[in-house]
Amino acid sequence: MQLAGCWCLLQLVSGVNLEEWLPLSSSPRVFVRDNFLNKAECDHLRTLALQSGRFRSAFVSNDARSSNAGQAFHRDAQIRGNTHLYLESEDEAASSTLQDVLERMHLAARMPPDSGEKLQIARYRPGERYEMHHDSGPEVGLARPATLIVYLNDVEAGGETIFPLSREVLLQCRPVHHADADGHSRFGIENCCNLRLPELLRVAPREGRAVLFFNHHLLGEKDVRAVHASCPVLSGEKWLAQRWFRFESHFGTASASNMASKALCLDRRCSADGEREQGGILTTMLRARPRVYMFDHALTPDENSRLSSWAASMQPPVAPGQMLEVPQTTGHQDQVLLEQLRKRMHELARVPYADPYEASVTLTRSRAEGLPALEVDHSSEPLVMVLFLHENTSTGTSESDAVGQRPGSLVLPLGICATPAECCGAAGARMQPGPLQVLPKAGRAVLVALRRLDGAPDALASLGAPRSSFVKMDQNWIETGPKLDQNWIATICCFARDV
Repeated sequence: MQLAGCWCLLQLVSGVNLEEWLPLSSSPRVFVRDNFLNKAECDHLRTLALQSGRFRSAFVSNDARSSNAGQAFHRDAQIRGNTHLYLESEDEAASSTLQDVLERMHLAARMPPDSGEKLQIARYRPGERYEMHHDSGPEVGLARPATLIVYLNDVEAGGETIFPLSREVLLQCRPVHHADADGHSRFGIENCCNLRLPELLRVAPREGRAVLFFNHHLLGEKDVRAVHASCPVLSGEKWLAQRWFRFESHFGTASASNMASKALCLDRRCSADGEREQGGILTTMLRARPRVYMFDHALTPDENSRLSSWAASMQPPVAPGQMLEVPQTTGHQDQVLLEQLRKRMHELARVPYADPYEASVTLTRSRAEGLPALEVDHSSEPLVMVLFLHENTSTGTSESDAVGQRPGSLVLPLGICATPAECCGAAGARMQPGPLQVLPKAGRAVLVALRRLDGAPDALASLGAPRSSFVKMDQNWIETGPKLDQNWIATICCFARDV
């Protein structure tokens, strides 16, 4: 006789791929992925732009009220030279391909569906470039936590996107006149694009390649190191699609309502239409606020089996309800697998597996005897990820029934219920709307953002003292963060019986 239960790993990412998003830098956070769009999608976006007849010379603006506000905040005409346009909601409504592209952009960036600005399509001809700039300017009311660029064609020569990773390199690339040893004057990035500097990150344009970078830290502060530039095109043309994301609700995507609970396969082991193929991860946005994402098949069956065996063999055994932090070095034969798991959880959360992002991995076990609450430090841990190592077969879960009122679920209170017993019991089941419940499935991961994009604590992602009515909460309390009487964000309701 063996007692069924729930095993899961919990990862906390401090504030400070299997989807094949390669982290290039931890400050700024920069990721790159090839084949994010296929050739047909790239061709379609270029065709939409050409047929619109709306191309115009690019400009930069310091007016955040403009829907087409530029990336930088300068008026010098030397800063930027290219043509571009913005696709409107009418363009999106008429193109299912564009809708699919935008949905994947938001899911890949882990951004709410209503946070995007209008998609920009830009074209650079020979000699055209964009000097060093920062995409976010909260000081002028234009705060953008992240940017996603996708190149729409191969460029014959030039056109790299560059990020200076040190102050010394930045000084050589800034938009001023630089004199070389022979007395020749070069302006801005002309002085550094041809240099092979060790601390100059270069991303070459390639059709379908995506570059995702974050302009703010996880706790909301502007990352001043996220300055970047576009080197001059030397031969041919460069086309790109660019999506800026805002802290607050903005233009978004017309298909936003379709994103909720829609599973898409975003890694390289997927078919062109986003369906899962052997080994691919299915990504689903469960909620926009708080931001909650679910990843099915985050572990392969072999990985899950090995990790489950490792967890069950621990000495002394992990007691039901116990939270045990996994040390960096375990001495176990599956140490390499555990290290891969840490990296994978970071990659799914879009956090580089490097300093200064320290993470702890905690093993917890739940049985009928206990309802373990997942405890976090809301002051320093903006993200939490739960990875199930066990499937509670007594719940009768199915591939299509990922979210619902079932024993064994991971439950996020969302400010609706006040105690683990209430959330998991009959009272929670009767609540409409009720707490979010995610069924346990071996290899399934759940990512919860405990803070909003601007870094402020998200009251819906925390559980404090019971309140008479959440919708009538003091607005100041929501802005400054909850005064937590109970420091937990979720509980695992596991009422398994002997099997």
